[in-house]
Amino acid sequence: MKKMIFNVNKKDNFSMSVLLNGLNELPCNMEHDLKNGIITVESISAENVDQVSNLIDSNYDVEKLEIINQTAFDEKEETSISKSSENNVLPNIPNSGKKYSDFIEDKLSWLFKALNGAIANTDATEKDIADILDTATNLFQMRYFNSNKLKANIGDIVTCNFGAGLSGEICGKYVTGVVTHILGWNMVYVIPFTKALSKTITPSPHIPYNFPENGTVDMNGIFLITKGCYIRIERINSIKGVVTPEYLKKLQSLMVEKLNFGKKSATKKLLTDEVSSTEKVAQKKRGKEEIELLKIIQPALEQIVPGNSMEEISNFTSNIGLLLGDEIENNEIKSAFFNALSIPKITMESVTVGFSYSKTTQDTLRRIFKLWLSKKTDDIECHRISFTTMLKLFKEYYYR
Repeated sequence: MKKMIFNVNKKDNFSMSVLLNGLNELPCNMEHDLKNGIITVESISAENVDQVSNLIDSNYDVEKLEIINQTAFDEKEETSISKSSENNVLPNIPNSGKKYSDFIEDKLSWLFKALNGAIANTDATEKDIADILDTATNLFQMRYFNSNKLKANIGDIVTCNFGAGLSGEICGKYVTGVVTHILGWNMVYVIPFTKALSKTITPSPHIPYNFPENGTVDMNGIFLITKGCYIRIERINSIKGVVTPEYLKKLQSLMVEKLNFGKKSATKKLLTDEVSSTEKVAQKKRGKEEIELLKIIQPALEQIVPGNSMEEISNFTSNIGLLLGDEIENNEIKSAFFNALSIPKITMESVTVGFSYSKTTQDTLRRIFKLWLSKKTDDIECHRISFTTMLKLFKEYYYR
């Protein structure tokens, strides 16, 4: 196999679409260094060398050509580097052999006109242009090649790929944020994080974050409340940790206060539902399920001390003997309790929405809860009690 390195200048009749169409018909890989006028074509069979050379000649004036023999080791090493490089986000995909349609060729032509115009007539830097091109490339990756979607939960601290944007917008490939709401299976609401307010960011309502009292990620700065937005789950690069339920509650309350969507009555109701006191716990009218369940778990509920939520969840579930499954199932139970602390309306769907297999998890939680209940009482009426009733009581006593 051969590797060809061309030092070139573009001809007046240069056409990137013609060049790409021609290379698409050959089993090879091309890298194009626009700044230095260098084209590198790799993995070329000996019989295709002349065809590649003629294709480059038709679009460029070639000043220098270097042909290098590629060994099997060289190709394997190049593939390894390509997969780990941040500059090559797309996987190695064999050429389809399909030619671009006239419509796509026209769009490519306009892209290069815009690119040349930005270089020639504006103060655009190479980084600005590279960021815009990277954003387009990353969209292809996220839409067509992202097979490992992450499953985020409410309260997760994540990094997101917002790509390039306009002045005042949140942009960047690795923007840290916190998930405060999940919409369906694929949309999450993320509030972005910054280390400090700067001249480029319009001052807006924000909430300080300090490690370790507000979460598990070692960082200090602020979350910008009014800069939050819904994004597709594919934009999440990584999950770094979680914020505490107390901090998440402050975030959500500030969102309700500062983001006026014209639903003030709903806003007041949400805040009222979220904040409970010892008096409200004592005076609340109980349904039959809650009354029967309290007979079993109230002593453990009374021992809850708001603070370290995961520790209190572990203590409570251990005290009542609820951890009857294997390690994975027990972690699913604890996660359901954790999610319940930050959700206004608790349902089986809402406490498992971030799980990889939500329906399977719901069935597991119901099965373990019914098994636990059968060990605690023989009263047939009590067997109508649902797992969500326990979650609601736990949340109520945690925030009393």
